[in-house]
Amino acid sequence: MHTRSLRAALLTSLGLIPLACQERSGPSPSACGESTPLVRAVATGLYLCENGLAHRPQPVICTSHLPRPLPAGADAGVGNEASVSQVEYLYPGRSTSPGGDRQCQADSDCTQHPLGYCAPFFGALGATGVACRYGCLTDDDCGAGALCECGDPVGQCIQASCRGDDDCADGMKCSEWSSEPVCTPTKYFSCQSSADECATSDDCGEGFCDGSSGVRKCEPPSGDVCGRPFLVSGEARVAELCGHADWASTGACGGELELAAEERALAAQHWARAALLEHASIAAFARFTLQLLQLAAPRELLEQSQLAMLDETAHARDCFDLASRYLQTAVGPGALPMQAALEETSLREITRLAFLEGCIGETVATIEAHEAHAGARDARVRQVLERIAADEQRHAELAWRFVRWALQLDPGLRTTLERELARIEAELAGASVVQATPELPAHGVLGAQRLEQVRRAALAEVVLPCARALLQQAEPSLSAQSALRA
Repeated sequence: MHTRSLRAALLTSLGLIPLACQERSGPSPSACGESTPLVRAVATGLYLCENGLAHRPQPVICTSHLPRPLPAGADAGVGNEASVSQVEYLYPGRSTSPGGDRQCQADSDCTQHPLGYCAPFFGALGATGVACRYGCLTDDDCGAGALCECGDPVGQCIQASCRGDDDCADGMKCSEWSSEPVCTPTKYFSCQSSADECATSDDCGEGFCDGSSGVRKCEPPSGDVCGRPFLVSGEARVAELCGHADWASTGACGGELELAAEERALAAQHWARAALLEHASIAAFARFTLQLLQLAAPRELLEQSQLAMLDETAHARDCFDLASRYLQTAVGPGALPMQAALEETSLREITRLAFLEGCIGETVATIEAHEAHAGARDARVRQVLERIAADEQRHAELAWRFVRWALQLDPGLRTTLERELARIEAELAGASVVQATPELPAHGVLGAQRLEQVRRAALAEVVLPCARALLQQAEPSLSAQSALRA
């Protein structure tokens, strides 16, 4: 495993040696506090707490915006050339690729059930297509074990064990949570519990707040090689996968692969997910560059952040290229959600994000890429992983150097970083319970148990020693503080 050499490289870059730090307990979930109506595309019927928790005070009746109009002059009929422009009109950035599965082209085609509409989808081994989906207006439309969350163009049935705060114990909320917020999270509603360890994923550092057991607990991410995650309110944002060739090289879909269908599907899923995460890393560095400008950071940090953004663009291109190769159809990213992505402007929050995205995320990604490269036998996969591993190490070094500089600006940031270290220590102290998943090491796909081993080693052998050394030796820089006040 690459942990020892990476730790040495990071400590050398910082001019530090590993030192110990005190153990600290992690924070407990905070109460809701004041809550305000939550509006996404439309009023959702949900309210947002001060701690970021989305909850549902009571059942509501949603509004339908169906059927939506098509562009003037659009032709009728499924599968004709107008389908692309019509879906693009209804869902910008999500048009189908030639040959995609076009089961509908307008909301009016969806009549099997009430409240039907035409929406895009992507199959694991096929091109992007469009098909009928069906919505709701009230909870009764969803049957037992679900509620109707208002949205655009109509409400959606969401799995739920409560339908309003009154269904929960005193002081507890009927609140939203998701499965791991990477790629394709699944949303649920359930009552808070006095035994909860987290309120939202923002309480979980790089991990996510999982409520599947009935008690909300912080769980580590799956560990996909993804570079710097694009975190917004504790969740990793990614775009949707679309059927277009902008990001795949010419001929990426050509050639035969000597793989069984299930192996090709596994490789396709892995590299499509990795591509979306690498694509999101571009946004993470774009935001980081703006934050560096706001903080009047040294020119060296600014230049390295911009170069890292170009690296992540190349990583995304390479991963989309591999995904297209295994899918045998060209794929690329859709629109990346940016709501609230630029709201963190304080030095404390910028430093915390840099620690989570860079010092943790990219340190782990570096070691994952090395591990995947060691077992890969496909020449193109090895080439991509070799570049990712080298680039992510430089990006990790940049994140650590920024955190050191930030500590010089404000020694009070020690408390924030110590809190994050306490969360890491708590994670490592807990048992690792990860279900085995299929792997295909020759094509760069590691199983979940192996990824968990890599993550725990990276945290224990690299992140914790480097962070302890940094906190032990960081001293306030009076000149830097004066420059910030100026």
